[in-house]
Order: sequence, then structure tokens, then C-alpha cells
Amino acid sequence: MLYQLSYAPTKRRTVRAAAPRSKPGAFKPGPPPPDAVGRMAAYPDVGDPAPDFTLPSTDGDVNLYERLRDGAVLLVFYPKDETLVCTRQLCNYRDHLSEFRAAGVELIGINHDDLESHAAFARRWRLPFPLCSDPERKVCRTYGALTGGINLRRVAVLIGDDARIWWRHAELRLFHRDAKELLAVIAELRAAR
Repeated sequence: MLYQLSYAPTKRRTVRAAAPRSKPGAFKPGPPPPDAVGRMAAYPDVGDPAPDFTLPSTDGDVNLYERLRDGAVLLVFYPKDETLVCTRQLCNYRDHLSEFRAAGVELIGINHDDLESHAAFARRWRLPFPLCSDPERKVCRTYGALTGGINLRRVAVLIGDDARIWWRHAELRLFHRDAKELLAVIAELRAAR
């Protein structure tokens, strides 16, 4: 039932039910979108094979399985270029890039912004790793980085050189895993293998 706020002449706020907009029973809500219900959305989890993809990026086309030939890959799904938290996150990873490379891990940033936006963002903040454009959000959806079907959330997915997902973590939009935390996870996973 919909509710409307109305103000009575006495300046007291009262709440009353709104009139139905159509015949009763005419609208039957379906199930919520799959991405809004957590694991109802089928995305690969730890131990699963990582779905391959090819996306345009600031470094030309990026194919996941080609990149895995050189070692592990950390996919970093982030909501938007040039926003405060995303900029801090990617600059933090940039500042520790030599440590990621020493651990045998390549970084790939992904969101739905276009290549122009990615190029300007990468140039302004000197981001030396590829930023992939996924305007149709297919890869984002595949890896469980969408909420409500269209909004991107912060997700990090570590894919090992065996093309399996070694680790994944989803964040609230205002937080991100620090590079040192990620490097510790990578070291722990490498030691366990």
C-alpha cells in the first residue's frame, strides 16, 4: 500500500493511504532482481573456474586468460572514475604495484565508465595498470559486482594462474581493501599452495 504525507491546517503531519493507481490485483510483483538477493545471483566463488572475458581498456583489449599466462590477476571492480574512495583505492594499489608484481599478480580495474573517462582518470592519477570499460555491465554481473542489477559495488577477485578463483571480497561502496591487506592475503594463499 502506498502512503502519502499530507499537512492538515493545524500544521500537524498526518499519514493516510494513497488511492490505488490501478485495479486491485492488477500489479503482481515478481521476484526481486537476482543481484538483490545475494547468492541467488549465480557468480563464481572461491575454487570455481574464472569466466574468461575480453574488454577494451586503457592498454588495448584485455583478455583474462591471456593475462593469466603471466601469473595471477587481481580484478578490481570499482563504482566510478574520479570519485573520492575509488581514487584513493586505485592510487593505493598504484603505490604498491611493485609489491603486487613481485608477488606475481597483475591488477586490472573494471567498471562501466567509457574509455575516455578511464583514459583521463588513468592519466590524471598515473595509474599504470589497465582500466577496462564494461558499459553493458556483463563482466561486472558475471563476477557478482552489481547490486540491484545496475549499481556497481566494490569487489576484488583474485584469480590464480590455474584460472580458478583463489579469493574474492565484496565491500560497501565507502570502503576498500588496502593494498597491504591484499598483499597479505596473496602471500597467505601462495604459502598454502
